[in-house]
Amino acid sequence: LTIHKAKGLEWDHVFLPGIDRKQRGDKRDLAQWQFTAAGDEEEGRSVLIAARDSRKKLDGSVYDYVSQHTRAARSAEVKRLLYVAVTRAKSTLTLIRCNAAQAPAVDSFSALLGDVADESLASAGPLPDRRLHLAKSLTRWVGLPRVLPLDESVGLTAPAYLAFAAQADLAVPQSQLNARAEGVVGHLLFEGLAAAMKVAPPLAFLPNEMVVKKLLIGEGAEEIVAASTAMRLVDYFKGAAQRDNVKFIFSADHLEAANELTLIDKNGAELRADRTFITVDGVRWLIDYKFSTPSDEFAVANEADRYRAQLLSYAQRLREVDRSHGGERPVRVALYFPWVDVLHQITL
Repeated sequence: LTIHKAKGLEWDHVFLPGIDRKQRGDKRDLAQWQFTAAGDEEEGRSVLIAARDSRKKLDGSVYDYVSQHTRAARSAEVKRLLYVAVTRAKSTLTLIRCNAAQAPAVDSFSALLGDVADESLASAGPLPDRRLHLAKSLTRWVGLPRVLPLDESVGLTAPAYLAFAAQADLAVPQSQLNARAEGVVGHLLFEGLAAAMKVAPPLAFLPNEMVVKKLLIGEGAEEIVAASTAMRLVDYFKGAAQRDNVKFIFSADHLEAANELTLIDKNGAELRADRTFITVDGVRWLIDYKFSTPSDEFAVANEADRYRAQLLSYAQRLREVDRSHGGERPVRVALYFPWVDVLHQITL
């Protein structure tokens, strides 16, 4: 979430990381411009435009004059952004510096707050090499007899490559990225549907197709796939509230209903329950959404077998939570496949 998008919102606890980072660089753009006002009338406004030149800054030019005013305006904008960021917190505000041993950048939030280098801390050494050393998987030759060392002091007989960390996703098939994006955005839309159906009478839930497409692309989906998936998701959720399975899952009569509930198991690992609730007859339900498209009941059963152990651990943790609150009750677990509108209960 960017600071700009946080305007008008508030949270109990706000964390602002990297406050000593340098703001956007001062690039020498092709042109600089500045709007001026000679009076209160509309006709009094004018614009000063200066093209980039090859002069040194010490010589001075119209371009450098306008750039100086632009930097001053940018500095004022940084102050406004800092104000917006710190005033989003209602209870606590945590400011995080990347390297307190060094003086913060001149135009950083940290500098505006008066931070200086902490001489009691050891200065950070050289930045670590963030590149992935892929000796065998990214070579031109197939069937290498051994993994080549990537010690740069040793001559290599076969070409080996260094890949930046951002390129690690290249090893993930695009089809898998598309499916993952569909699941992530689908879960998000189910949260919106739950909020709409919680009130009485239920509100109409009509997702915006363009927004859904942008969310899919942001999660790694191809643009052409994102377009078709967004259309499919919007069509489903527009009529989802009329489906009997959805009416049951998101009934306003359920007790202690929760979406994307995080549970911590005995080993400290996080468990994420897509949807859980207690029916009026005292049964705890755990629903897990699956955006796959099983072709028949055998495919559904295979999916159930695949996730049985995982859901069993979720159910055990929920039993412990209910028991700790003095309300031990039966637990039922099910997979819901929205594309085929199947709610499949799993025998634990």
